[in-house]
Amino acid sequence: SIPTNVPVQREDRTDLVYLAQKDKWDSVVEEIRRHHDLGRPVLVGTTSVEKSERLSKELQRRLGIPHEVLNAVKHDREAEIVAGAGQLGAVMIATNMAGRGTDIKLARITHEALLEHWKRRNIAPKDASLAAGEEACIARIWQHLLVTQAKMDRAEAARLSPEEARRAIMAHWASEHGGIEASKASGMGVPQLEATLDGAGWLLHRIRFAHSTEALGGLHIIGTERHESRRIDNQLRGRAGRQGDFGSSRFFLALDDDLMKMFMGKAVLNVLSRLGMREGDFIDSPMVMRSVEKAQRKVEERNFQIRKNILEYDAPMEHQRSTFYGMRQPIVEGTGIREQVVRMVRESIEDSVETYLSPLHVPRCITNWTFEAFGIQLEPDRFIGKDRDRVIAMVRTDTLEEAMAHIETTLGEYLPADGDPEEWDAAGVAEWARTAYGAEVPADLVGAGDPAAVRRIIEAAAQAKFEAIDLSPLEQYLVPEYGRRELAEWSGRKFGITVDPAALGTGKDTAKAVETILQEAMRRYARREIEYPIDFAMEYTTANMQANPQMALSQFCGWANARYELGWDPQALPSSNPAELRQMLVQRAESLDDAALAARAERIVAAARASAAPGGATSDGEAIAARMASDCLIALTPAEIDEANRDGSAFVARRLRALLRSELTQFERWVLLQVLDGAWKDHLLHMDQLRDAISFRSFSQKDPRIEFKREAARLFREMLESVSDKACDLLLKGRLAPQMAQRPVPAPAPTAAAAPAAAEDAGAIPASVPESPQERDIAIAERAGTPMRAIPVQATPVSTGKRIVGRNEPCTCGSGKKFKQCCGVAKTPV
Repeated sequence: SIPTNVPVQREDRTDLVYLAQKDKWDSVVEEIRRHHDLGRPVLVGTTSVEKSERLSKELQRRLGIPHEVLNAVKHDREAEIVAGAGQLGAVMIATNMAGRGTDIKLARITHEALLEHWKRRNIAPKDASLAAGEEACIARIWQHLLVTQAKMDRAEAARLSPEEARRAIMAHWASEHGGIEASKASGMGVPQLEATLDGAGWLLHRIRFAHSTEALGGLHIIGTERHESRRIDNQLRGRAGRQGDFGSSRFFLALDDDLMKMFMGKAVLNVLSRLGMREGDFIDSPMVMRSVEKAQRKVEERNFQIRKNILEYDAPMEHQRSTFYGMRQPIVEGTGIREQVVRMVRESIEDSVETYLSPLHVPRCITNWTFEAFGIQLEPDRFIGKDRDRVIAMVRTDTLEEAMAHIETTLGEYLPADGDPEEWDAAGVAEWARTAYGAEVPADLVGAGDPAAVRRIIEAAAQAKFEAIDLSPLEQYLVPEYGRRELAEWSGRKFGITVDPAALGTGKDTAKAVETILQEAMRRYARREIEYPIDFAMEYTTANMQANPQMALSQFCGWANARYELGWDPQALPSSNPAELRQMLVQRAESLDDAALAARAERIVAAARASAAPGGATSDGEAIAARMASDCLIALTPAEIDEANRDGSAFVARRLRALLRSELTQFERWVLLQVLDGAWKDHLLHMDQLRDAISFRSFSQKDPRIEFKREAARLFREMLESVSDKACDLLLKGRLAPQMAQRPVPAPAPTAAAAPAAAEDAGAIPASVPESPQERDIAIAERAGTPMRAIPVQATPVSTGKRIVGRNEPCTCGSGKKFKQCCGVAKTPV
């Protein structure tokens, strides 16, 4: 609880509790009239649009009081309505005003405006004027009220002095609104009458001229119902008395309000009726208010438990979300891609080794085959440690036993022993027996009321069916070291490597199997890091040779010179055979070990420092960036320039290493993002379905929250395993087919000025502009760098952006030939 800036001067009056809704709303209308007549602004808080509209109609019909209604229907005038809520005599009916977050400013008023308001409300006579003074005007008001409310003769009222007139009208109010007999009220003094009327909540006996609505008493809050939460009621009260202003509040309740019915009900209503409480009476006892607050506290505790349960369901999802995006964000930023790939390869190998070398692998294979062949599910544990003959015998006997038990159970559902034979499902029995076991059950046999005969027919058919099943396919699972052979075959399918099953160890030594497969996979991966960029560049060049041979060769030579320092010239390549050129590039890439890259980095840094501007106008990082742009066609970002300024040759060596595999890095990013995003969306769907169904676990005496956390962890673990498995299917074997450039891109000259500043690796073979939404998402995710993605080669005819080019139409390259004889030969988009 935070203390207020200025001490609160608001008067929070005791709640009034009525028997019925009608009495409550009548009192609300009367409360509004009292404060409006005096000139105080009034804010009425309701709990629904319907109730606010109902109260608005009552005010208009019975009293004609001008007012504003603020709810979801009239939200467009909210600012205007709230701005005028503190004016003289303003009445605002608001639904859920507590959360609107705007102070109601109490207005300054003039005495003339206040007097006009009193005239409109028939508090002051029409001929009253401030010319005679304020005291004289107040005296005229007392006399006028005696005539209009006490029904005194006008001449008799005019003969009374101001003090006598005030005392007379106060006595009338005390008997009418204070519950005091008229004879007793007429004998009471002014202080006693004032105290009685103050306690009754009457206001007119304190009427006076003021310069602001705050001086009249400030904003008055009327609550038409208690909310389930005390916080909402306190917020409504808090609209008045802001920053030390004067104000007041009162809540009106009925025993048939939603909150009151929830915790009091008819029993309290009967007790109050026996005590003599009638319609129109109210209770303002503090004891009742404590009961109401106790009811609110119970509801708050229930709502708190509901929110707590919701948070417990959200906790697993929040943990999974932070884990997933912590894994995805480095991929989006292009950092640690190789480490991610190696980790997924290892995880995929570990999972497969655990699966294939598990003692339950062969038993699971047997049970799966048994289910497919017999339709009977056997437990894998039955077959652990059993030899071939024992397994064959168990399959024969156990499946038949399970089938017999299933027949007896199912037949009891169709032909219940305690049911009427005329109500037995003869058609259902016949259909089930025919479908499951190929048995033909005569309808008259079921009608004869002999379930034992029906069971014997079905059992005989099941036995004949099972004996006819060939068990020779089980032999493949019963050979020695079946799991290791399967693991070796899996390695070949997954990574394209050859592993000897004998090299995977024996017994329970799974660590050796993991390391053996991982070494072969990493050897295959290292080879891929060398060959993939070269193959991609050569395929890209071949695809573009048809459209613009000179441009394609220039780009290819620029790419090779920037990567491998070969000094190739487009006009004089070392060979015209692509296979020989590929072999040269592979040999050069194989020679670029860490020592060779470090030596090149030293040369670049030395050349950069030698060419730096005299007087230190250019930092080492800027000079290195300029040199890498001219020699390697790499444009450094500002952060990388700062890193180059700090680390020098070490940074350059790391950057050169990344350059050599940039095409593979882009492919890996594309694969990882596609696999991760698809798996995450599927996981979110599964989590929603789990949350909708988990409550049924309570029927089996299980806590749904604990079960939800357990199942959520299992689903997330399975999602991560599927991500590693799917990614590994592509990362070591997949490739992207280059697409021909959409427009000619001149080969960059080996100068710093020619290096494109926005590209991360300007020397890379450029790809086409992303065309699909999926590719556009990937392009947005990339920090910089020429994308190494490519849309797979499409079959002709293809789109030119305006229309479809047919194979027999003139080619769009301007050669004059038909498309199928020109660019259509390469089957590449034009």
